[in-house]
Amino acid sequence: MRILRSASLAQKISVANLIGLAVLAAVLLALYQYALSSYANHQSQQRLSTTVAVAWDVLKRQGDDFRISDGKIFAGATELNGRSDLVDHMYELVGGVATVFMGDVRVATNVKNADGSRAVGTALAPGPVHDALFKAGQSYRGEADVLGRMYFTAYDPIRDKAGAMIGVLVVGQLESETHAQIADIQTRALSIALLIVLCVGAAMLGLSSRMFAPLAQLRATMTRISSDDLDATVRGVERGDDIGDMARTVGQFRLTALEKATLNRENERQRTAAEVERAGAESERRRNEAEQTAVVAALASNLVKIADCDLTARIEVDFHGRYEQIKLDFNAAIARLEETILSVVTGVRTITAGSQEIAAASDDLSRRTEQQASSLEESTAALRELEGDVDKTAKSATKTKDAITLAKAGADESIAVVRQASAAMDRILGSSQHVAQIIGVIDEIAFQTNLLALNAGVEAARAGSAGSGFAVVASEVRILAQRSTEAAKEIKGLISQSASDVSKGVELVGATGEAFARIKDQISIIDGGVAEIAGRAVEQSLTIKQVNLAIFEIDQTTQQNASMAEEATAACQSLAQASGQLAHTVREFIIREPDVDSGLEGRGAPRSKGAGKATAHFTRVPRAA
Repeated sequence: MRILRSASLAQKISVANLIGLAVLAAVLLALYQYALSSYANHQSQQRLSTTVAVAWDVLKRQGDDFRISDGKIFAGATELNGRSDLVDHMYELVGGVATVFMGDVRVATNVKNADGSRAVGTALAPGPVHDALFKAGQSYRGEADVLGRMYFTAYDPIRDKAGAMIGVLVVGQLESETHAQIADIQTRALSIALLIVLCVGAAMLGLSSRMFAPLAQLRATMTRISSDDLDATVRGVERGDDIGDMARTVGQFRLTALEKATLNRENERQRTAAEVERAGAESERRRNEAEQTAVVAALASNLVKIADCDLTARIEVDFHGRYEQIKLDFNAAIARLEETILSVVTGVRTITAGSQEIAAASDDLSRRTEQQASSLEESTAALRELEGDVDKTAKSATKTKDAITLAKAGADESIAVVRQASAAMDRILGSSQHVAQIIGVIDEIAFQTNLLALNAGVEAARAGSAGSGFAVVASEVRILAQRSTEAAKEIKGLISQSASDVSKGVELVGATGEAFARIKDQISIIDGGVAEIAGRAVEQSLTIKQVNLAIFEIDQTTQQNASMAEEATAACQSLAQASGQLAHTVREFIIREPDVDSGLEGRGAPRSKGAGKATAHFTRVPRAA
């Protein structure tokens, strides 16, 4: 990279052209290789198709029908097992390898093992070829590994008359032979491309050196001009190309450099004249500095007095010219400041007295407001307790009213239940009477059955031995009729007893209903009284809440008043403190005061400032407690 940076422009352009040619050659070689590979593959496929056609033609000459018989494959009457002459004949015609499979086992082939023997009896290895043939039942075209070597192959199924696949015909071309041919062609193409690149590069290098020779001359001329050698001659100005433009530009640079040299000489002359003029102005500057020093000294001495809080300071020295206005403005400003401080002193005294009075009044108001707020707070607490008791009473009355309402509802429900029970008893009594009637009917039926049984027994006795069976039946019927009669009598007795009990139950239920009715009336009276008590308790609670709310608002107002009084007291105290600080600040100033008996205490003996002048010092204003 360093060598390339230090190289000339012609060399750089030549290198760039060589790199471009090399890239172009590489791209062309890649395209040529791709096209060559595609052509080789296409030729291999065409050659393979021809080989397959020739192999089928040789095979079908032995017979059109294929079959397997006695464990061997036949083409017509010709046995194909072990027929090496057929596959060798295929090799002589088109080259490559040829194999006949019976099923997936080689029975005739010119493919040889490592020891040189023919690979008869070997099986087709599992893989894409095997799957395409024996699973999909299709032909296969493409690369395949045949006993460790790669071939461009074609596998076609051999089918019998029924269409069943009984074998495979295989032809192939060794892949390495095709690749070797392609590699040889690529080597030749690469050699030719390198030779062309080198020849073109050498020609371009010579042409570039000749083309850029004027640039080297211009570079030498520019180097002399940059070294202030302005007598250098610029060549190539008459050219009409880019080099001529560059030469004219370099000539312009030369003229500019000449003008710059002339301008530098003129600047040197002017600088000398300016130094002479500067020496004359220096004396005037010194005179002005002396006058400024006197003015600054006078200002500094008076500013020191002002810094020491002496507002009686005035400039007494005479100023001349433009500095006279500074003296007048300074004395006027100090006089105005002295008047302002005097006004501040008077205001501080007034503010201090007023703030003390306001603070005392605010403090008194704050204490009385706090006492009133405390009393209101106690009253509010008492009303809250009373409000709580009344609320409890109202809630108890409401709960009692609710309980009585529930009791009244329960009584109503009990009366309804008693009425329903009485109706049920009446229905049970009616049912019992109806059952008694049915029992009577059953008793009559049993009596009639008994009579019939007796008559049947009599008739059976008259019939003699022929009616003995019927007599037995009549006897059984009579026994059953008697049992029915006895059972009917027992049931009738029980029904009678139940009817008597039900009648008594009806009377008791009726008495219970009357008692519940009387209880309901009493509950209604109690409910009315409790409702009236609850209503009055609620009204009293609302009234107490309103009174409590009013007192609470008064209490809040009183609290706010107390807070405002405290804030006013604090503000007055802050005002008093601020006025004290202001008094402490202004008492440091020394001013003229019309009344010398103003109550101000001096810090010492008064300074003499001339006739009619008196100095005073303010005392510190006491801070409010």
